[in-house]
Amino acid sequence: MTKKHWLTVALLALACILAVLGVSKLVDYATGMKPGETYAPEETVLVDGHTLTYRASLPTDAYAPGTPVGDWIVGCSAPDRNEQVDGYVLRHDMTAGDMTTYTYLVYLPGETTDTAAPALFEGETYGYRLDLCRTAPTDSGYSLSRIEVTLPTEGEAPRLRVLVDGDTLGLLVTVSDTPIPAGT
Repeated sequence: MTKKHWLTVALLALACILAVLGVSKLVDYATGMKPGETYAPEETVLVDGHTLTYRASLPTDAYAPGTPVGDWIVGCSAPDRNEQVDGYVLRHDMTAGDMTTYTYLVYLPGETTDTAAPALFEGETYGYRLDLCRTAPTDSGYSLSRIEVTLPTEGEAPRLRVLVDGDTLGLLVTVSDTPIPAGT
């Protein structure tokens, strides 16, 4: 083979490799996931007949410093933490009989408002998911919300998904042994 033939073969091989890499980045066919997705897409249905309470716009001083929740809030508002993740969640689970109450305290840097009421969904693969839809945060302040949902005791705690203008936020979730008070 001549140099020209080898160059042609090498260019065709490179083109094939680039095509395979480009297609593989669109969807992982083994999982059905797109790049950056944490969970594979699945069909979910809105769950009715559950107890869900929600309170938005809580003041941070509703939880006194020196308490587990107050200290967690102080850590969330530290300047070095706000740039690492999009938001913070403190979760507490309390089981009574065959029901479990999951409490979520959601801290988002910047002021936001709800675009829809929180909703609970159920899927076949991943169980329950709570969706909280918010507006884009401002450059100052914070948003503190509390969600409580009671479900039959089975499987994992519901995943909390916070959507801001349709985009899913990256959240740092901390599980607490201490109950999360309702605040004032």
